[in-house]
Amino acid sequence: MLSHKMPFPNFELKQTEWIAVTGSPCSGKTSLIEELARMGFRTSPDVARQYFEMMDAKGLDTMQVRGDKRLLQKEILRRALENAGRYLLETPVFFDYGLPDNIVFSDLSGIRMGKVEKRKLLSFRYRHVFILEPLPISNDRIRIESRSEQEVIFKSIRRLYFDLGYDAIVIPHISIDARIEIVMKALSGGLRL
Repeated sequence: MLSHKMPFPNFELKQTEWIAVTGSPCSGKTSLIEELARMGFRTSPDVARQYFEMMDAKGLDTMQVRGDKRLLQKEILRRALENAGRYLLETPVFFDYGLPDNIVFSDLSGIRMGKVEKRKLLSFRYRHVFILEPLPISNDRIRIESRSEQEVIFKSIRRLYFDLGYDAIVIPHISIDARIEIVMKALSGGLRL
C-alpha cells in the first residue's frame, strides 16, 4: 500500500515481478547484479553507468558529460524508461537501480522533475526492493562522488522507497555471499528463472 506521500492520488500502478537493487554509488549493486546473473537470474545493468562509459569511449570525461545536468538527467531518464520497456511485467528481473532513483538524482542535481516524468517513473511497482548500504568510496573514471555525497544519496533513496510504501530491505555492508543469502531468503524460493 502506498503511503500518504505518494504524489498522485488515484494513480494507476502496473504491478511487476521486477526487483530493484539500489543504493548509493559504490554500494556493491553491480557486483550483486553480476553474481545474480552468474546464478542464472535475469538482470538489467545500470543504464546511467552504461551511458557514462559510452561517452568515455567517445573521449568525453565524466565532468564534461555532467556539465549540462538537465540534459544529462533527461537522457538517463529516457534510457531508463526505454530499458524498462524491454521487459515483461510478469518476468522477474533484477535491476541495477530502480526507476524511482531517477527522482533522487534529479533532486540532488537541483533539477525539478515534472509531473509527467514522475508519473512515468512511478507507474511501475516493484515486487521487491533491496537497498544496499554504502561501501567505502572507491572512485574511478565514472564514479566521482564524495563520501558525504554517497551518504546523502543513500539516505535519499532509502527515504524515497519507504515514502512510496515499499517494504524495502536494507542490506548492510557485508560480503557478497551474505548479501545474496539475504536476497534469496527474502525471495523465499518463489522466484522463477
